[in-house]
Amino acid sequence: TSSVDANGMGLSATYTAGPLYVGLAYDTAKTAGLAANTGVVTNAAGAGVAVKHAATILGGTYNFGVAKLFANYGVNKASDAATPTASTFSQTSKQFNVGVQVPFGAATLLVGAGKNKFSDSTDFTGSGTDVLVGLNYQLSPRTQVYARAGTVDKASFKTAGGASFGS
Repeated sequence: TSSVDANGMGLSATYTAGPLYVGLAYDTAKTAGLAANTGVVTNAAGAGVAVKHAATILGGTYNFGVAKLFANYGVNKASDAATPTASTFSQTSKQFNVGVQVPFGAATLLVGAGKNKFSDSTDFTGSGTDVLVGLNYQLSPRTQVYARAGTVDKASFKTAGGASFGS
């Protein structure tokens, strides 16, 4: 077992004016004491390292009554929390999503699509497109059931050695 020391901070702001809603959020965290092989950044020797994360997302909706459009853009960065050096590890992921919700009585149809990109300091890169279709159904004022189906398509990755793979 190991212990994890962590600290973080988050800040968000929203603006609403009639059918328009816009939100902006920023979150940062720093963790220390992470053991190797826990799915987080490790150094060249495979030992756990301190990691700092920072995420920013901007999103919004506009309700036309017959349909609600939405979009968001987010960036997440992670890196060694140590003093930067030539061997400092870092990774960045970015996502952009758009979609629409259309109500039909007690049911609401949801359709969305997004583009995602990933890169890190070892020249490992990836990108993909995702699509989502869903349906919400309001059973009562306090009970809703929903179903979602989605896919990530055309995902491709490239390693530092130049090898490519994808789906």
